[in-house]
Amino acid sequence: MGSIKKRITQLLRKHHYWREIGFDELSELYIGAMFRSLSLSIIGVFIPLYLLRLGYPVLDIVVLFAWYYVFLVPLAPVTAKLILLIGPKHTILVSHVFQIATLGLFMTLSLFHWPLLVLAAVWAIANSLYYIAYHVDFSKIKHTEHGGKELGLASILENIGYAAGPVVGGILATFFGAQFAFLVATVILFIGIVPLMSTAEQVTLHRPLNFRLFTLRRMFRDSFVFSWLCVENLVSTFFWPLYISLFLVTGLAYAELGAISTAGFLASLIMARLIGQLTDRHKGRQLLQGSVLGMSATFLVRPFLQSIGIAGFVNLIYQSATMGMNLPFYKGLYDHADEYGEHRVEYFTILEVVNAFLRALVCWAAVLLLGHYNTQLVLMLTFVLAAIACCAGIAERFEALD
Repeated sequence: MGSIKKRITQLLRKHHYWREIGFDELSELYIGAMFRSLSLSIIGVFIPLYLLRLGYPVLDIVVLFAWYYVFLVPLAPVTAKLILLIGPKHTILVSHVFQIATLGLFMTLSLFHWPLLVLAAVWAIANSLYYIAYHVDFSKIKHTEHGGKELGLASILENIGYAAGPVVGGILATFFGAQFAFLVATVILFIGIVPLMSTAEQVTLHRPLNFRLFTLRRMFRDSFVFSWLCVENLVSTFFWPLYISLFLVTGLAYAELGAISTAGFLASLIMARLIGQLTDRHKGRQLLQGSVLGMSATFLVRPFLQSIGIAGFVNLIYQSATMGMNLPFYKGLYDHADEYGEHRVEYFTILEVVNAFLRALVCWAAVLLLGHYNTQLVLMLTFVLAAIACCAGIAERFEALD
């Protein structure tokens, strides 16, 4: 663990030698994110398939996700208050505790038949605590002029976890059972806790939340773009794996799903460093606009896919395009958050509330449609929605991408 952090710190210092602070904070955040991505990617893409294998109907699985997003809405301001009380890194630490509890609930679901509402609530707490705190922490400690490179390195390390996780999880689930994959993910998440607390918090603590700066006029565009891109993410991380699990996988379902996910994240891994550098060279907006169109095209062809192999190829193109969209977008988003100074906590909280509300609406709409129409048709409609949602990225106007 120490050698990994030392190597990352040396790499950062080599390329950013004028910086006096921030290497330890960045390397700490990078390592924690890498272990978390490895842990959760071992089981993340398999959750719809796992629930189907346990006998849950598609409608119940979609309802689980719908409640998950409903819970995220009121949890966001609670998370913001906690960040201002104990800091973002300590909040991430608390999120790991709830994430471990979530893994435990999934792992023992076949034994104790936990109410899915309880599972959705605990899962929502874990992710609300993590994502808002991560956005606040990274936006605070990143370097404005070289945020693209730093995001690129963060994406490389996260995608190492995302690339390794699905294939490892697929092998574990195939040969040892899905519950064993959840157990391994839990152990790795424990390991990821270790590097979180080795540096001081960088955010001002013990102040009240203040949303008076954030008028509808100031927040509308950012909330609109961020929320619709999150809808696209909902489709790609939930509805798409659900569709594959129902209609494309064959005998070795876990292994096949893991293999196509790993292939896609490997493509992202290869692209991350280059895209980060291009973003810092003021090529970010062109990259973002071209990438969202590529992402949109991959969703439009998905209803016509007939084999797992072709699905894997499409997923590879999609993940490469996603990297080209995500790095410029988050570079612009984090730099824009700097304008709010210590009120960046409120900024990211508003974004999370709006995007969770919109994703909840999408899930409940899918629940309604599933009650009247064929499952395959409803899932195909979510692909069309995602293709449209991608295009929201073109509406961004971040000054950092000018």
